[in-house]
Amino acid sequence: MATFIEIANNLAKDFVTSSDKRAAARRMISEINGLVYSESQKPLLYSDKKRIVQYIGEFISRERPFQYRDGGRVVISEAKDNTQYLDMVDYILNELDK
Repeated sequence: MATFIEIANNLAKDFVTSSDKRAAARRMISEINGLVYSESQKPLLYSDKKRIVQYIGEFISRERPFQYRDGGRVVISEAKDNTQYLDMVDYILNELDK
């Protein structure tokens, strides 16, 4: 499994580049709820899911710079992306499996 930072980075990029933020949030929820630990194959604990959501917010708010792979497309978040994400954080956290 990718690291929490890598997962958050990809989900944040998806959110920022999506024209439908609600759909991006639903994809985010589905992706996070489907994650399992590599060794045990058990679903992530809620505390780890919450940590990923926190990292996503850090990428979107520019507190943490996006990571790019070789030749990756540069993504720059805007203030409205952060506002829209903050408006959805409670919804996202409530939809994560506990």
